[in-house]
Amino acid sequence: MRKSYFVVLLVLFVVGIAISDTVTVQGDAYLEGSTNHAGIKVLFRRIAPFAFVDSTTTNSSGHYTKQIPKGVYNIIFSKTGYKTDSLFSQSIYSSLTLPNITLRYIGLSGNIRGTIGPGIYRVGSTIIVPRGETLIVRPGTRFEFANGSGLIVYGTLIAEGLWSNKIFFLSDSASAGWGGISFNEAEDCILYNCIITDVNGMAITMHYTDNLTIDKCEILYNKGGIRISESYNVLVARTKIVHNTGTVIDAGVHTGVIFRRCLIAYNEVPYSAEGNVIVANYSTTIENCIIVRNKSHLGACVFIGSGAKLINSVVAFNDVEIAIKNFVSDTSLDYPAIINSIIAYNTHWGAWGNIRPYYCDFWQNGSGNFFDLPSWIGTNVTVNANGDSCDALYNIQLDPMFVDTAMNDFHLQPASPCIDAGAEYVILLTGDTIWSPDEDYAGGRRPVRATWDIGAYEFGAAGIEESYMKPSEFELAVYPNPFNSSCRIAVPRNSHIDIFDLSGRNVMSTTSGEKSVVVWSPDESLPGGIYIVRVRNEYNTFVGKAFYMK
Repeated sequence: MRKSYFVVLLVLFVVGIAISDTVTVQGDAYLEGSTNHAGIKVLFRRIAPFAFVDSTTTNSSGHYTKQIPKGVYNIIFSKTGYKTDSLFSQSIYSSLTLPNITLRYIGLSGNIRGTIGPGIYRVGSTIIVPRGETLIVRPGTRFEFANGSGLIVYGTLIAEGLWSNKIFFLSDSASAGWGGISFNEAEDCILYNCIITDVNGMAITMHYTDNLTIDKCEILYNKGGIRISESYNVLVARTKIVHNTGTVIDAGVHTGVIFRRCLIAYNEVPYSAEGNVIVANYSTTIENCIIVRNKSHLGACVFIGSGAKLINSVVAFNDVEIAIKNFVSDTSLDYPAIINSIIAYNTHWGAWGNIRPYYCDFWQNGSGNFFDLPSWIGTNVTVNANGDSCDALYNIQLDPMFVDTAMNDFHLQPASPCIDAGAEYVILLTGDTIWSPDEDYAGGRRPVRATWDIGAYEFGAAGIEESYMKPSEFELAVYPNPFNSSCRIAVPRNSHIDIFDLSGRNVMSTTSGEKSVVVWSPDESLPGGIYIVRVRNEYNTFVGKAFYMK
């Protein structure tokens, strides 16, 4: 009897110690984009002084409470479909309230096919279009990629946006960059009216891909542009490749690719070693393109190789060692051909190496127009159809007389020596005939008069040109809209954002810095209703509305 009584007293003593050694922990955890936050598992894993594990779940408002023994804990928050988050090494020796936690929605991952959009889709891990399958993306679709995730296409991707309702591929607001779009043995793909940004590397890569069109897209603020290898029937047209860091075109061997009516501007290659803005090799054609205001520490603006061609383009105001440089042997007859193009106002050399320019204009390149070309190139020995002095390949060295270089207007003035100074075609030493394009950068007809002009614009041509030169990279987008806790505002980088109520009172001001998405979580004192969002950068002002449902 005495023994039983002693055991009961011992149990009560231990229980009393246990109760006195526990504390109450509470807090709030939320599900991104949801109004019902129930079911988040909160796991308490003690790491000192001794092991202990317990858990609880949140209610619909996101609140949780739990009584646990004192100690040092790792606390893990998880729910299927959301990214797990943690609080590590929390010393819990008295009752306390933990910091708020929001679990990010993971979204898409793995194989994807069929039709998607419009709408906003978070991509938590890499999505894949399998061989033999097709993914169709509707206008108004926005893919937000988590850090390091990307899109790999083995089948067919058809992403056709509208001018007023583009398709976005970008990183989510919490990520430092994503993996870009990779086409591997893909066929019959289209990117039209798409914006690709925030990629932590090449925005688009192609390998063993056939029949791919990139048209009226914007590739900007990435750490690289387009890389192509072993791919054929690739067309990149009417596309802006601007404000990227690193090589923006890398067209390797055995590729058949045409860059037509593209703007390639304000890109920078920051490498301490030689780095080139554009690498154009075998069977790459660049025509009717404007290549201006790019920068490379030691490299070339256009590093051009065997069989490549640059036709009716402008290469100007680039801060590079060499505007156009070749990488083929001096004995090769399949040298790069530069035809009907203007190479002007570049910081150092205009052209270097075994290059054959025909009917071009070289003007005021800082270190000189030519380096290590045959001596007869650049030496005036005859006159062209206008009566201007030129060399044996009809190259002139005269002021091209652009309309307004400060505003990046590279049309020709009426008195420009480049008017009627080009050629319809050129026959190379290999016997190949290279024809000049029958339209200009703006889509106007060539020629307007007797023969082709030099440069990207045909004087007097009636083209319909989109505003490429002062980029309005983003249409203002607020999402979700309406919203009840926070919304995201898609903005150009380095923008100033103001939000006003309908009385004109400013309720929020911030800057975007290097981010392309700004999150607005209204102060609790603000009433629900319509708010005006204004976004300004050096080029444009955007205005939109946000609907706050409280």
